[in-house]
Amino acid sequence: MMLFFIVLVANLPDIDFLFGWSVGNPNRYHHLWTHSIVFAVLTGVVISAIYTVIRNKNGLKMGGIAAGIVGSHLVLDFFSKDTRVPSGMPLFWPISSKYFLSPVVLFQDVHKASSNDAFFGSLVCWHNLWTLLIELAILMPLAIWMYVKYGKTLKTAARP
Repeated sequence: MMLFFIVLVANLPDIDFLFGWSVGNPNRYHHLWTHSIVFAVLTGVVISAIYTVIRNKNGLKMGGIAAGIVGSHLVLDFFSKDTRVPSGMPLFWPISSKYFLSPVVLFQDVHKASSNDAFFGSLVCWHNLWTLLIELAILMPLAIWMYVKYGKTLKTAARP
């Protein structure tokens, strides 16, 4: 269950594809306000409140974990190749509309079509498979290390 929570929250910033999907272009709103520090904090606040209500105990630790997980998505996207204009993400939205992107590229972009009809099909290509394999090679050792180091803390925070 915790793994499902982590995967869901880690991908939450990409919910912006659904907003674009509603207007016929899944990429239309990608890398906007859901890719900001404010969104990460708001996610933490909402998860904390939900956890507090459901578990009937203080959810601050789970909220902090959720904000950190969303923050990790922002860090990964910061170090990813972005060929869209404007490049990067508005990390400090709504305080600043400036876009930020690392000059050092660690991860390749993901090829994806801009129409609803072709979007999912466009994700299945050799470029994206190669991108995924590189990301796994880089991130899996880090994920395993974090699980070994912090797994007990995460399980304790999630325990009723």
